[in-house]
Parts: sequence; C-alpha cells; structure tokens
Amino acid sequence: MSVEGLISHPSPYPVGETLDRLESMLRSKGVTVFARIDHAAAAGVGLAMHPAQVLIFGNPKSGTPVMNAAPTIAIDLPFKALAREDAAGPHTSRIAATNSATNRTRPSQSPP
Repeated sequence: MSVEGLISHPSPYPVGETLDRLESMLRSKGVTVFARIDHAAAAGVGLAMHPAQVLIFGNPKSGTPVMNAAPTIAIDLPFKALAREDAAGPHTSRIAATNSATNRTRPSQSPP
C-alpha cells in the first residue's frame, strides 16, 4: 500500500530484526535513538495486531537549531521509522521511514 509522504522499502527480516539492524546502523553513525515503540505489544487490550514497531531517532545537535529557527517543526522531529508486517505473512516486513520534514515542509515551518 502506498501512502503519500511515506517511503517504504521491503525488508527480508522480521519486524524486530529490521529495527535492530537500523538501530545498530544509526548508533554507529552517532545518531541518538530516543525510543522504540512496539505497537502490537502495547495494544494489550484484547485486540490482535500484526507486528509493528516505531523507532524514534535524531541528532539533537542538528535538530535543535532547526527547531529554534522554526519552532513548529518540532511536531515532525525527531525522525521516525516504522517497521510493520504485511498482512501476507511474517517474512514480508516493510520498513517505512516517514517524516513530513523530509518529504515536505509546510510554509509556516520553513527555516529562514
């Protein structure tokens, strides 16, 4: 499924391993990983959900000046990556990296 503003790439790995690998690569490049959210585990309300995890990451040294220049861009930062299992089965993970700051910037958020 294609969604405007999202860039998706298939991953040959399960959801957890996909984000483990991404997290390892990001940390090796000095990027801060702020959080990892396991939506399927958090659902815990008696409802079933395909595996889906979000990794939240960024570089405060780069992001802080941008947010100082255009404070409303903080709604889009830090960056997020979603790994989810397609309905087709467990070995059809897709990773979708999305952030409106990377795909489009609203006029009110344009840095000077």
